[in-house]
Parts: sequence; structure tokens; C-alpha cells
Amino acid sequence: NIIVERMSQKEGLRANSFQFTLEVEPFHILGVSIHYFRVPRAYWEDRLLKMRACGVNTLTTYVPWNLHEPKRGYCFLPNWLLCDPDMKLRTTYRGFTEAVDSFDQLIPRVAPYQYSKGGPIIAVQVENEYAKDVEYMPYIKETLLSSGIEELLLTSDNQDGLKHGGVNRGIILTGQTDRQLHKSRPQKFKMVMEYWSVWFDLWGDLHHVFAAEDMVAIVTETLKQDASINHYMFHRQTNFGFMNGAFAIATPMPKPMVTSYDYDAPLSEAGDYTTKYTLLRNVLSRYHSECRREGLFFVSRVYEPVMIQQHLSLWESLQFTENSFGGDYINMENSYDYTLYETTISSGDLLNSRNNVRVRALVSTDRHLRPIVSTSFMYFPLKGERTLSLLLENSGRANCGQLLDEQRKGLIGDIELTNTPLRDFIIHSLDMKPGFVNRFVLIMNIFQFPSPCLFVLSLSLLLPSSDSKTLYLPGPCSLEKHPTQEFTQMPPVRNITGQ
Repeated sequence: NIIVERMSQKEGLRANSFQFTLEVEPFHILGVSIHYFRVPRAYWEDRLLKMRACGVNTLTTYVPWNLHEPKRGYCFLPNWLLCDPDMKLRTTYRGFTEAVDSFDQLIPRVAPYQYSKGGPIIAVQVENEYAKDVEYMPYIKETLLSSGIEELLLTSDNQDGLKHGGVNRGIILTGQTDRQLHKSRPQKFKMVMEYWSVWFDLWGDLHHVFAAEDMVAIVTETLKQDASINHYMFHRQTNFGFMNGAFAIATPMPKPMVTSYDYDAPLSEAGDYTTKYTLLRNVLSRYHSECRREGLFFVSRVYEPVMIQQHLSLWESLQFTENSFGGDYINMENSYDYTLYETTISSGDLLNSRNNVRVRALVSTDRHLRPIVSTSFMYFPLKGERTLSLLLENSGRANCGQLLDEQRKGLIGDIELTNTPLRDFIIHSLDMKPGFVNRFVLIMNIFQFPSPCLFVLSLSLLLPSSDSKTLYLPGPCSLEKHPTQEFTQMPPVRNITGQ
């Protein structure tokens, strides 16, 4: 987590017993979180200007390791770490610390922009809600210092982390609610590092909302305590591609998050002002005199319905895959997309996953989809030799909690057909990137609708010549049609707003 403020070469952010100071003067952090990787680059300036106009003086953002180093050797935690069967994430396990030490691309790019060097970075967060690990936290701290970080180090801890005391000697503890801080640090300076209006949304759950008036009451009360605050999130953003993530508490199969990283935030996903924005601006203006409304850089539009232009069955698309190979099973730790497993079967009638299918799976025989009766068992009679296919979709990995080491995806062990392990799979990796998709667009059949299939959708844009011609969609979009001719429905149902 990197915290950004204005340019200067004077003394940076410091913390004494009761308050922050910047350039030796008392400083209230009026912060918000915006994640650059969840906002198209073309909109960065617009969102930052609206942030400043709201009375905010500080920005916080994450740097996603998994996005910058999708495969080992390039640059929240990359999934390839779990290729090590003994991996212990966020610990001093040698395999993890070696990966952290080898990721040397970030700090050299960040260090020149520190406040002490005339840049805007005033602090760096050490880990997140993880203060209770007494060996790992000092390791991360020393790694940052030895890499060239000179600014203030701090944490973001829940009540349990604050109780354990975090990492002493140079790291400032911050909490996540005003109640935590009042209880844990009654006589010391206070900062709410992550004030959540609400929580993220999960597939199948209701959309989370929080009344604007209630949000303002909490922010007002926090600031009355002379506490600094960081609003998480300020902008409703987008989890592009397969980077939605998931949430798990007590199961290896977490519930996937929806595409919209919403949090019922003050600035809409399209960048529009909301009632929350206006009310929050009114509160922050009492503490920051530079509030001013900036012009709206982008105008939201309502587009015509998206039309299906071309499509191709999943089975026909396999001729364009580059990564097909034989084996018993392989996990999806180097892929965020789809993997198809196929093998020949000739007897048996009970398919048992043995909890080794750790993603959403579509099952077919002779390439005809079968209705899924259970996530663990499936009955079907066999007459002669058949091809059994399992299409696995990566529906997201948990990004926090105690089950990080159990987030291996794909087919991670044996599945059985009438108590006999299946063997000799042909495995196809369907990497949904332009290099794969563009190879079959021109030959797509527009007269039949096989199932499952891949679609090319068209959208008409009538824009002035001066407007951006790029439409940012979360993607990929899919329609999965079952033999009953009914489309699956997974709430919450959300509108996609283009710009």
C-alpha cells in the first residue's frame, strides 16, 4: 500500500504521541483509496481531480504483485507461488521469501518518488491485517528498508492485530474503525487506515449498500476525535478479466467476487458524482480549504443493446489452442482462464470429484453438456466407450484470511468413476487473451448455437471525433446454456456502464 501526497523536499510524515506532522506542522490525513489497476488509464486524471475536489489531501493505492508478474520471472500474491506444494504464503518460509526478494522491480521504481527525494510518497504500509506474525512482519519491514524505502512505515490492522502490537521500532499502528482506535489507543494519535462504507459483493449475495447519511455521521465522528482517516473505497471500480478474486472463511472453495469492485463508494464506477460524494465533500471542506469542484472530463452514455455477431463452439476452438498436453491432472496456478480435461471412459456410472475440483466445472460426455446434480457426485449410465470432458473455470482465489495456502485451482488430485481414478487426460489450456481469440474470429459460424460456445459481441458507438474510441468492459462475458434451454442466473444483477 503506497500513500501519496503533494511534492516537496522538506521533512516528511512523522508521528509523535498525539498526531501526524508533515514538514514539522500538524497534519490530518484525509485520505481515500483508488486502485490504478481497477481504473482505465484514460480516466486516471479525471478521478484524481475529482478526488482532490472532494477535499482529500492523500491518496492510497495497492500494488498488485500478481498482475505485474503473472508468470514467475516477469513481476495481491501471484498464483504461481502455489506451484510449490509446501508453500506457506506470508511467512518466512524460504520459498516465499526467495520469491519476495527476487521481485526487485517495484521498489527501484517507487523510491525516487519518496517525499524525502522531492516526490509525493509520504508513507508505505507494511503488509495488511497481519500484525500477529512476529517473525514475518520484521522480515517485510527490513526488506523495505534495505530496498531503499525511507518514508514512514505503518500498518492496517484489525482489532486482533492491534492487540498483538504489530511491529515496533519504527512502524506506526493504524486500525480500521474509530471504535478499534478508541479502545486500543485512547491516549495516542489515531488513524483509521481503512474506513469501509460497506463490503464487496459476492456472486449469489445481495448488493451491499450503506446510507449516505450514516457514512457521513461516522466520518464526522472520527474527525472530531482528531483522528486521520482513509476512505476505502472512494471510487467504485472494476475487476477486469479474471482478476475478481474471491472470499473464503472456512472452505477451500471460496465464493467469487463480482466484477464491480463497488463498496457503494462516493464516486460511481462510471466516474459520476453521487449523493455520498457531495455529503463527504461538505464534511471534508471543514478540514481542508482547497475543496473545489472540477469539470467532468467524461460524459457517461447509455448504449444500444449488445448484439451477438459471431460465435464458435468450445470444441471447434480447441484447434487454436497452443498448450495441449497429456497427463493425469495439472492445477491452474499459471492460468486465470479456462482449462479443459478430456479422457476416454467405458464403464461405471458414478463420478466423484473427491473435493479435488477446486473451481466451477461443466461436465460433458461425448461433448454434450450434462446437468450438474451435485458439486461432488454425478450419476450417468454408460453404454460403450465415451469421451468425458470437464471444463474448469477459474472463478477467483481468496486474497485474505487463513486459507491462502489452500487456494490451488483446477483439478488438484484424483477424481473417480465408480471408485476408479481417471487417468490419461488430454489437457487444453484456453487462455482468453487476444492472441488466442483473434485466431478464430474470422471463421465463426453465425447460423448455429452450439453449447457451450464462445461469442463475439458487437456494440455500436456514436461518438464525436474528439471522444475516446475505447470502450472498457470487465470481460470476459459468457452465457452458459443448459440442456433444459434455460440460462443460468447468478445475482446480484448489475448494469455495465460504458464511457
